[in-house]
Amino acid sequence: MAPSNGVPSGTPSAPLHVQHVPVDHCMHMHGRRKRSLLGALVVLPVVGLPSAAAAAVAAATVGQTAAATSASNPYASGCLTKRIPSSFPRARVCNSDDQRRSDSANASADGNASSSSSSSSCSVPDFDYPEIRIGAGNWESSLFQAYIMQIVLSEVVGVPCTIESGSPDTLISFYDDDGTSFPFPDRAYPYDDLRVANDAPHGDCRPVVEQGQTCSHILPEVWDGQFQTITEARRDGYIEQPQDTATVGKIAWYVPRFVIAQQPSLATYLGIGGDSISWASGEEQRRKLAETFLRPTTWADYCSEVSETKCEIPDDVARRLPTEAEVDDGTADKYRLEGAYTGYFRKTDESDCDLNPTNCTGHMVDCLCTWSTNVEQQ
Repeated sequence: MAPSNGVPSGTPSAPLHVQHVPVDHCMHMHGRRKRSLLGALVVLPVVGLPSAAAAAVAAATVGQTAAATSASNPYASGCLTKRIPSSFPRARVCNSDDQRRSDSANASADGNASSSSSSSSCSVPDFDYPEIRIGAGNWESSLFQAYIMQIVLSEVVGVPCTIESGSPDTLISFYDDDGTSFPFPDRAYPYDDLRVANDAPHGDCRPVVEQGQTCSHILPEVWDGQFQTITEARRDGYIEQPQDTATVGKIAWYVPRFVIAQQPSLATYLGIGGDSISWASGEEQRRKLAETFLRPTTWADYCSEVSETKCEIPDDVARRLPTEAEVDDGTADKYRLEGAYTGYFRKTDESDCDLNPTNCTGHMVDCLCTWSTNVEQQ
């Protein structure tokens, strides 16, 4: 979390500038190796705009209480307001997403007399500081940190704050009326969004977002595999120096207890150690590794390489062939899809120890290609 000296206060009067807000630096523990993580909340804040801009966002939603809405999120008007009302009696400040939801709800009501507005209750900011937009990554801890920042900015500091999803059709907010939804952003590290924010007039993302573009001032969490990109971004001058988050990040592989009960040799971090952790014992169990960890097969590959009917006829694994749209958007590359593809594991030449007795091996699925891991090295 950014310390207090990094939180904007008052009304900035300087011309367009880049202001530093300290952020993340984590420790990456992968397997048994601890590594420093170049965490980053990289921020390009904005300067003051006319107060009418802040008031306009709130105009459509102020005065609409939770009782008058269909919100299922108990914190739609504020987390701290709900949990500690004596210390935070006022609703959170409004943001541009509130305006978008209000417009959408009003349009729906115009077409359906039974529709009701789902805008959350919020308040007009006390001072004029433009909206901060957070570019969360597509994993849980990054999104959780984005939520925390949104709460602190919206409820403690009084600065409007939104979260960039990567798609104009998807709104991500801790205050979303639908308290059961948990959408992820569609990208890991949206560096281009930071550049857009840096180049935008007054650093204001709102007009850019209204035009259907993506824009962010902050990346709440950046891992050490991004060091080169961070260095280049600093050289190009569109981000500030990343700072620590004083947290620990860890990527690891976990084995269910019942599996260990049946296969004790899989209990070590090598996964094939037997009674002792040594390379020799691993070599002795090479066949077991190859026969246990078969190759996971994508939906597209199953239909083109495994299915005898090319998925034209449903079977126990695939109910149908992927559509052209699913091929184009990457859905066909999934290893499992509810209602369409159950997943399939198969032997390959690499896992055939009779064919390759000295180098046969099993298979595994790594994290997303845009994430940083040590799988290949280990």
